[in-house]
Amino acid sequence: MPLLLALVLVAPTEIGDKLYRAIMGSVVFMLIPVWGIACDALKVLVFQMGPAVAAQMGTMPLTRELLALAYQLGYLILPAIAPMLIWATLHRDFLRQWLPQTRPGLSVSLPAD
Repeated sequence: MPLLLALVLVAPTEIGDKLYRAIMGSVVFMLIPVWGIACDALKVLVFQMGPAVAAQMGTMPLTRELLALAYQLGYLILPAIAPMLIWATLHRDFLRQWLPQTRPGLSVSLPAD
C-alpha cells in the first residue's frame, strides 16, 4: 500500500485526481489481502488439518495444485506487483505520453545489408 500511495502522489496530476486515484487504488489493492487470507485458510484446511478433512472437502490433486498456486499468488507475487499494475491502470493517460506513438501511414525503412 505505501508503494501504491507513493506512486500516486508522485504522478503529475491535480490534487483531486491524486485523492481519487489513491482511494480507488487502495480499494482495489485491499482485494489482494482478502484473497491471500482466504487461500491461507483453505490451505490450512486442506494441507495441515490432515487427510480426513481434505477428503471431506472433496479435494482432488488438481484442486490442491490450484489452491497452492492461488496461495502463492496471493502471498508472494501479487502483493509485490499489484501496486505497479494498479498505478499503471489508473495513470494510462500519463503513460501514453512516455510511450512512442506511431502515426498511420508512416513507414519505417530498414537499411539494406
